[in-house]
Amino acid sequence: MKTIVRGAIALVIGTVSALGCAAPTDGSAEEAAAEQDVEENIGTTSQALNHCATGETPNETFTLDDAGDTGRYIRTAGNINPSGCGGSARRTTIVRFNMSPDARPVPKYRWYVKSIGPSRLADCLKYKLHTRLQFQNPSTGVWDDILDIPGVPDDEPQTKTTTGTVKGTFPNFYCSMPEFRFEQEHMRSGAYRIRTWSEDEAENEYLSVDVRGYNESHN
Repeated sequence: MKTIVRGAIALVIGTVSALGCAAPTDGSAEEAAAEQDVEENIGTTSQALNHCATGETPNETFTLDDAGDTGRYIRTAGNINPSGCGGSARRTTIVRFNMSPDARPVPKYRWYVKSIGPSRLADCLKYKLHTRLQFQNPSTGVWDDILDIPGVPDDEPQTKTTTGTVKGTFPNFYCSMPEFRFEQEHMRSGAYRIRTWSEDEAENEYLSVDVRGYNESHN
């Protein structure tokens, strides 16, 4: 069992990584995926830093091959507002999770994403988190959406949007920042990825995101 925590902090310039530059793509599948990325503001950057990755290149990759393994990646708003990447940083954070088969008979994977921000009570409903969970088809290499969002056509990005929630009792109300949760048993082993971005509509800026994946396979 291993727990891996990584992150991109605005005041710390990360190490140079080959993940920083997206590989060129061709073919109809890749072109269709690119069209879906328009709403996520892919952006460009002049530096090869993993927290500034462009195109469909992940900001971070984890391999969770044993029950109990977890991976966590935090990307701070300082790498997006303003860009700390020397260009126009991609607002969408992409984290890949390679899930390998475990000896236990029941594979179970879980993902959790949360916005990190000021949590002002008056603006609670203006904090939004947009998340897609995808699985890479081993035969075609295409990333397929796992979520099925009501009212969204199958050929469009299946993006789950959540808002902040006012909690507590008078006079101790507080704002719980938006979050995304998904877990399921008997999922296929292979490559999954979270694509997410969060915004503060009141201030017209993007928020930090905390992305976690868990291998919870069991008997």
